[in-house]
Amino acid sequence: MWETAHYMRQRFSDAGYELGTGDGLIITPFFSDGEKMREIARGLFRRGVHAAAVTYPIVERGRGRLRFICSASHTRADVDETLRALIDADAEAATATPQDDRNLQGEKGEESARVDVAHWADALAAYLESALAELPAPAPHLAVTIVRPGEEEDLVVRINAHGVTREPDNTGATPACSLRLIDDEAAAALCSRNVESLLESVIGGTCVLAGRTQPFVWLIGRLSDWQNSRSGA
Repeated sequence: MWETAHYMRQRFSDAGYELGTGDGLIITPFFSDGEKMREIARGLFRRGVHAAAVTYPIVERGRGRLRFICSASHTRADVDETLRALIDADAEAATATPQDDRNLQGEKGEESARVDVAHWADALAAYLESALAELPAPAPHLAVTIVRPGEEEDLVVRINAHGVTREPDNTGATPACSLRLIDDEAAAALCSRNVESLLESVIGGTCVLAGRTQPFVWLIGRLSDWQNSRSGA
């Protein structure tokens, strides 16, 4: 894992990306143009690569950084593919116009986001099934609904005494929250289990939170656990 992270850091540096002085598993190339950096993050998402866009106040105004996490499951081939996607997305963002941006977020980008979020909901349900089985205490009763504009069907993950289900609670008795994903960046933050970026999306209004506080706080905790279990932390 550390060898792959070192390889990733070296490859990114050789390609001309500013990484700072860290040497850990999190690789964060900096960009002097925060708006362009957001376009690059969207471009990566469309290419199947999840990288959180980190902006002010985490970094200074006008700048930004992308946050990649190298895990034990990643190979050098994965690193090379990620770098190619970054270079392509960088070049695409450099030549994009406002009309290009609307086109890039059109049918292809929307379909990609819908598919990825649906897959995320299935994967979350599977993860929770295994994680809750190891809890010494009874599982909480709550529900999380993901709302995707333009989609007739919302995505539901609900926990009750019988385990994890994808069925909504029509009685309204289960404590619940909903997250309405406004753009691809919010969807990418959710799918990549990046708590920091998801909270930034909530603050920025691109992920609209509604409902009870308890299910959302619980979701944030589980996303963090899920990310850590994947990265081997």
